[in-house]
Amino acid sequence: MIEVLRMSHLKSAAIIILSVLFIPGACSATQVGAFDLKVLGSVYETYDDNITYAQTNIKDDWITNAKIGLLAKYEGKTESLEFLGNVVHHDYMDNSNFNNTSEDLSLSAKKEFSPYERAILSDTFTHAEEPSSFEDEFGRTSGRYSYYRNRFNIAFSKDLSKEFTLIGRYLNDYDAYSGSGHSDSFQNRIGFEGDYIISSHTTVFGAYDFYQREFDPGSSATTNSLSVGARQYFSSQLFLDANTGVDFIKSYNNKDYTKPHFTASLTDDFDETTRLTLAYDKRYYTNSSTQDLFNYWQTSLKFTRRVSARLGASASGFYGKGTYEAFNITDTLKGASAGLSYDIKENIKGTLSYSYSKTTSNIASRGYDRNVVSTGVTVEF
Repeated sequence: MIEVLRMSHLKSAAIIILSVLFIPGACSATQVGAFDLKVLGSVYETYDDNITYAQTNIKDDWITNAKIGLLAKYEGKTESLEFLGNVVHHDYMDNSNFNNTSEDLSLSAKKEFSPYERAILSDTFTHAEEPSSFEDEFGRTSGRYSYYRNRFNIAFSKDLSKEFTLIGRYLNDYDAYSGSGHSDSFQNRIGFEGDYIISSHTTVFGAYDFYQREFDPGSSATTNSLSVGARQYFSSQLFLDANTGVDFIKSYNNKDYTKPHFTASLTDDFDETTRLTLAYDKRYYTNSSTQDLFNYWQTSLKFTRRVSARLGASASGFYGKGTYEAFNITDTLKGASAGLSYDIKENIKGTLSYSYSKTTSNIASRGYDRNVVSTGVTVEF
C-alpha cells in the first residue's frame, strides 16, 4: 500500500512538472509603471531521509514542494528598488502532519543623494521549519521546529575625500521559535566604519560596532567590537577579504569576556562563468537561539560554474565546530552539496541537487545524519 501511495505521489508531481514544461516559451517580464515584474513558479520533488533531524526513531519521507513567487525591480538614475517574495507549500507523503507553508520576503533599496553620499536599506523575512543553509544548521538546537526570522539593515556612507569613506549603520535582528523550549530574541547593532583606498589593489578599514541581544523571556548580553581589515586584489580576478579584532562581551550570566575574532575569504573569478570562494570565520557569538556564548570556528567552500550556455553546476562544502560556554555543549557539523541546473527553455529551468550533513555532539541526542535529494522545474512569467 505504501508503494502505491508513493507512486501516486510521484505521478502527481510528474504531471505538474510536465504541464509546466509545455507552457509557451513567450513568457517574459511585465512592465507595470516603472517596475519590471516577474512571476516565478516551481514544483520540485524531494526525498529526505531524516525529516526530524533525529539520532533515533528516524523518519524519512517524500515531499512535494510547490512555490509561487514575485520579483519586482525598479532602476532609476540615482535610486533602485528590488523586492522578492516566495510562498512554498510542502506536502509530505507519509507524514501529513508535517505539511506546512513557508514564506520568505526580501527588500533592498539604494539611493544616491549626491556623488559623495548614498544610503542602502535591506530587509529579509523568513518563516520556515528547516534551516536554509549549513550556516543555519550549525549550532542549531536539534529536532524539528518552525521559526520566524527578520533581518533589517540600513547604512549611510559619505566620501570625505577621494580615498576616504565614512559609513554609519544600524541593524536589527528578530528570531522567534515554536515550542516551549525556545525564547524569542532581538538584537540591535549600531556601528561606524572608515574605509581608505591605498591603491587600486588595496583598501583598508577600521570599525566599531555595539551589539545588544535580548531574550524574551530571558536575559541579555552586550558586545563592543573593534575591527580592522582589508580587501587585497592579487589580480583582476583574485581577491582576499580579511578582518580581525577584539570583542568585549558581557554575557547572559553577567560574566565579562575579552575575545579575539577573525574572518577571511578568498575569491577567484576564474572567468565570467566560474567562481570559487573559500571562507573562514572564528569568534565568540551571542547566538540567537540559546542564551549562551557560542565559541566557534567554521570554514566553507563554494563553487559555481556555467558549464555551457544551458547547463550550470554548483558545489559547496562546510565544516564547523563550536562550544556553548556555560552549557558545555560542543557540536561539529560536516556538510556537502552539489547541484545542476539546465535551461530547458528561455523561461524554464530544471534542477537536480543533493545535500548531506552530519552533526556530532558531546550530547548524543543532538547528533544526526541527513541526506536530501531534490529535483524540479522553475518557470518565469
